[in-house]
Amino acid sequence: MVNVLLLGNSARAHAIAEVLKRNNEVKLYSYIAGKNPGVIEHSEEFYVGKYDDLESIKEFAEKSNQSSQ
Repeated sequence: MVNVLLLGNSARAHAIAEVLKRNNEVKLYSYIAGKNPGVIEHSEEFYVGKYDDLESIKEFAEKSNQSSQ
């Protein structure tokens, strides 16, 4: 299994999430600034926060990595 952290909630992020999830080996975790149903649909977990909150991003990444093991 490969864990991927996606930062973004744009249409481009949705397209990236969709392509990543075509691979059954990918577990997608998304950190988004606003709810994007397309990104959320493809994510194992997601968190809504600010992109300049690096501590929050780090905590989400660490939590997501631990929960997938």
